Amino acid sequence: MSERERRCAGTNTSGEPCGAHASFVGPDGWCPAHAPGGRQRLREAGQRGAEASARARRAQGLDPDELPELRAPKDAQRLLELVARAVAEGRLGHRQGDAVTRTVRAWLVAHEQGEVRERMERLREQVDELRKGGLKAV
Repeated sequence: MSERERRCAGTNTSGEPCGAHASFVGPDGWCPAHAPGGRQRLREAGQRGAEASARARRAQGLDPDELPELRAPKDAQRLLELVARAVAEGRLGHRQGDAVTRTVRAWLVAHEQGEVRERMERLREQVDELRKGGLKAV
């Protein structure tokens, strides 16, 4: 029997032949639903899908009140710890966790650049003051 002609040996609830596509029919002549134990496997798969949907609905994200303001690197560390815990608990999806992590990383780079810029400006001011006082900069 060719691949095109292969039909499931099972019947639907109306007693008509199973309408499963030939590609779903195994070498034993049964589709996954009609194969021995198939109904139970499909029922279990449906339950797993329902549980996954329920987990996704429960993943409500983070409460804005629990988010620290980013003013210092220690705040970024606290936020990343909070995000890691929320992802592990299922309150936040891994994609959202990755997005927050990338955002915090960008904030840390910008924060560091700002600190370097401020340090450079303070050093320039000190050099200017030394020059005004008659000292030469090295």
